[in-house]
Amino acid sequence: MSDVTTERIGTILGSLADPDRLRVITAVLENAHTPAQIAALVSQDLARTMRNLKKLQRAGLVEVGPEGRYRATLAELKHAAISLARPSRVPETASVADVDFDTREVLSAFFDGPHLKALPVRNRKKEIVLEELLRRIPWQREYSEARLNELIKPIFEDYCTIRRAWIDLRYMSRDHGIYRWTRRGLNTRSL
Repeated sequence: MSDVTTERIGTILGSLADPDRLRVITAVLENAHTPAQIAALVSQDLARTMRNLKKLQRAGLVEVGPEGRYRATLAELKHAAISLARPSRVPETASVADVDFDTREVLSAFFDGPHLKALPVRNRKKEIVLEELLRRIPWQREYSEARLNELIKPIFEDYCTIRRAWIDLRYMSRDHGIYRWTRRGLNTRSL
């Protein structure tokens, strides 16, 4: 199986980002239908349904079969997901799209797909990894210690070390077991 380009993955996922197209593909997941049947199922006019079907077809997510019936073909989506999950993809899919070469190299060296292999010792590399971890957790105004542990643990088993490093390097502050973003931490979210 050959690797799917980042641009191709963007096309596939982008075609699913539209609610109308998502409804269209959902209508043909289990059974093949004609465009008129699909339009009726998703409450769209026929012209709009055809545009959505063509876009999904270009993305390789639907195909037209006998008698003009469309059905979902999710092999392209599966192929893209498998390709995207490869550890070699980390530099391309870091949460910051336009990171510099050195940052990409650090992320590639320390992340194995969604998992952090080890926390770097050197300060700048450590900051790059900690900032990436901050971008990977869902934003909340504040976190309980238990909630923060829950968010970090799937990425790195030693969640205590990560929490402590965020405090030590002033990405977060802690008061009575509640963690809050500092200005420095918030700045990493907007990079």
